[in-house]
Parts: sequence; structure tokens; C-alpha cells
Amino acid sequence: MKPHLKVFRQRKASMIREAMEARDRAFSYRKFNVGVSALCFNEEDLTYRTFRGINIKPEEEGDTICGERISIGAARAEGFRLLVGLVVVGKQQPDGVTKIVRKVLPPCYKCRVFFRGLLGHGISPETLVYMLDPDTEEHETLSVAQILATYNGRIHA
Repeated sequence: MKPHLKVFRQRKASMIREAMEARDRAFSYRKFNVGVSALCFNEEDLTYRTFRGINIKPEEEGDTICGERISIGAARAEGFRLLVGLVVVGKQQPDGVTKIVRKVLPPCYKCRVFFRGLLGHGISPETLVYMLDPDTEEHETLSVAQILATYNGRIHA
């Protein structure tokens, strides 16, 4: 995974721009928009590509489709099974399940379950998630292992 993480670090600035642009296309009835850029690797032709995702929640009663899951699903549909890293741009808010407050927006409960389900199947514990609050410019990078460990105990809620 280490050579892939080097590519992620090299491409992070352009991925931030992509996630910011994607965020402008998100749709939330409450104007809580999130944009994502996922760097993925195709093990068949040995190429990298980014895939954008946005959150969509048109009604309060409806389910949220998160940008993380949209971008990873689009990547897998195109044959890019290995997720190297994500850039997630969204305003900070407390975690909906654990109520943990960070200076950035962490992946939600459903995304954490999704990550856990794909461990060993395209997501590594070393996969990086760079989170940026566009208003405050606060940012943080955590591995999937760190994210799952931080919210451990509530992942099965």
C-alpha cells in the first residue's frame, strides 16, 4: 500500500479541488453538502483514477446517499477496486451515532460500516481519509483503521 499512499499525497491538492467542485453539485434539503474525491487503482491495467461523489438527501424522511459510497461504487463499476484514499469536504458536525465532535466531518456510521465490509476487498486499514471543513479550513487525515478504532463499540449499533 505504501507506493499507493505516495501517489495519494502527490495528488491530494488536485483531489481537494475536485471534492470542492463536487460539493457544489451535492443536494441536501437542509443545504448540508459534501463533496468527495476518491483515488483508486486498477490492478488489471495498473492505472490510477479519481472518482467524484456527492451526498444526496432530498427529503428529511429519506435515506442519505453519501459521497464516499457513491465515489467508491463508481470506481468499482469501472474496474478500480483498490481505494487508495479519499478527500472529503464538508462542514463539521457531531457524529450522528457516537456524538463525537471533531474539527472536521468524519465518515458517517453507514460509511464506516461500508468501509468495514470492504476491508480486504478493496479497502485497506491503511487507506487514508483526508477531511476538510471548507469554512474553517480545519483538516485532518486518518487511516480507515484509525477511523474504525475511534468509533469502535458503536460500529455495530
